[in-house]
Amino acid sequence: MKILIADDDPAILSLFRCILTTNPKHTIVIAENGDEAVQIIETERNIDLLITDFQMPGKNGVEVLLSARRAQLGARKWLISGAIDDKISKEAADAGADKILWKSSVIKELRTEGII
Repeated sequence: MKILIADDDPAILSLFRCILTTNPKHTIVIAENGDEAVQIIETERNIDLLITDFQMPGKNGVEVLLSARRAQLGARKWLISGAIDDKISKEAADAGADKILWKSSVIKELRTEGII
């Protein structure tokens, strides 16, 4: 499974790397901001799961999701954030997010989905 993680927080990226690389079948691709995520989406066609933070330098998570839609990326798409309100939820859902999660619940969701 190829997983693209877009987040500007080095601690979050490190946590994802540690957790997800325990499965040798996972390939982790990191984007440190929204612009990098969009570049990866435009060049890497075989992403299975996109996990994007909402608030990042450059493009935000909703813009990343919209880019994934334009690129017809068939991956599951999760928007994560430390602060989710109704406006963000609606924008993310409208942009194609399959899941909208608090950062504190992502690990549990990865377990629930059988990814870890």
